[in-house]
Amino acid sequence: MSEKFEKIRESIDLKLDALQAKAEAFDANLKLTQEKVAERVEHEKQAFHDMLEHLKAAIPEQKNLAEHKKEKLLKALDDLKSQIAPGKAEALDAWEKQQEKISRSLAKFEERVDKELADVEEGLDQTTKELVQKYFYARNRLNAEMDAAITRLKGAVALKSEVFEKRKKALAEKIAALKIQLEQRRKEQVEKWGDFGKELTAGTKQVGKAFKDLFS
Repeated sequence: MSEKFEKIRESIDLKLDALQAKAEAFDANLKLTQEKVAERVEHEKQAFHDMLEHLKAAIPEQKNLAEHKKEKLLKALDDLKSQIAPGKAEALDAWEKQQEKISRSLAKFEERVDKELADVEEGLDQTTKELVQKYFYARNRLNAEMDAAITRLKGAVALKSEVFEKRKKALAEKIAALKIQLEQRRKEQVEKWGDFGKELTAGTKQVGKAFKDLFS
């Protein structure tokens, strides 16, 4: 098809969005209380759940999809929605189980979409393409917020030592610089991923490692 699910998923804008979502989640976990971080996760879960409702409403309107394909996609969407239902997790093991369940459901849903759209030549209408993009934006933010929150919970850090605060301040500065760099790249609307993409990905990984080290 002309606009595969995979093509949208692999777009440069979405790659940048995934990196930016991670930077913002790291930043929030340095600045906010654990309770506020949990609220951020719940907000993203609710936003993702709401977005799935819009996507579900768009599928029956696709003229290029056979009815049996629509039925399979709608069932896959309902299965995914059932795993994204809002509800706070308190203990670390509950957070980890929730994340694992959501990750499996996302992978299963995207695999089903790829399969059902593989032989559709005409492609999706513009409204649905935009909803698919929003799906990935929401997925990126939810994944980033859950990853950062779980890393923080694993550390169970109650440290307020001078060394901890110094490391925390240094990491905050790195995150701030990364966020600026990512925002600049998105505004420039660069067409090629290339070296700058590798550089940003490497920079985000370094910040992520520093974040994990801080809470270990």
